Amino acid sequence: MKLAVINGSPRGEKSNSKKIGAWITSQQGLHNDLTVDTYYLFKINRQDAYIEDLSGTYILLFIFPLYVDSMPGIVKLFFEKLEQKKQAFGGRPVYFVIHSGFPELIHSRSLERYLKYYATKIMDMNHLGTIIWAGSEPLQMAPDNFFRKKIILFEGQLATILTKKRLPEDISEQLGGKEHISKFQSIIYPITPFKDFYWNSQLKKNKAKKLLKNQPYA
Repeated sequence: MKLAVINGSPRGEKSNSKKIGAWITSQQGLHNDLTVDTYYLFKINRQDAYIEDLSGTYILLFIFPLYVDSMPGIVKLFFEKLEQKKQAFGGRPVYFVIHSGFPELIHSRSLERYLKYYATKIMDMNHLGTIIWAGSEPLQMAPDNFFRKKIILFEGQLATILTKKRLPEDISEQLGGKEHISKFQSIIYPITPFKDFYWNSQLKKNKAKKLLKNQPYA
């Protein structure tokens, strides 16, 4: 049996998507006939070769971050290329994992619907579920032990994937996701002193913090 983990993060091998993929496949040693191969879509010049490889007998597992309530451009590019070879992927089992820094599930719902449409209506694949992990960005700062309960939940999905069964309907909620933040959280969050700590550190790292107050469209 062959499982393809398709990493759609622009961060590539330093991404949260890689960590999540590693959690899901960490129990692969329990399945003697399992081969797991990982593909990184940020390597754009290799996408065509990936598609040729994936036209074999792989179960497909896409993992990528939410970008502006949608998918990264490298994922969209791959989907467009994949569509040109759709005859080789009809009926193929496919799963998706979307993760984001937003604490609410609602931000990823439109993309979740699109992925199901793309897989079933455009590609004629066997779409077997999408996991949404809301609030995943702390992965960049905290050790894995901090996410132990979530790791166990991800690990448990490998058996479901390999038997080509549907993911639990409430899997995103099991990960702790809420459709909307509570009214209390919406009041407290804007006045929390550390709410911008991580994002400001990223701006500083990328030498963009001095541009924070720019208003190019004002």
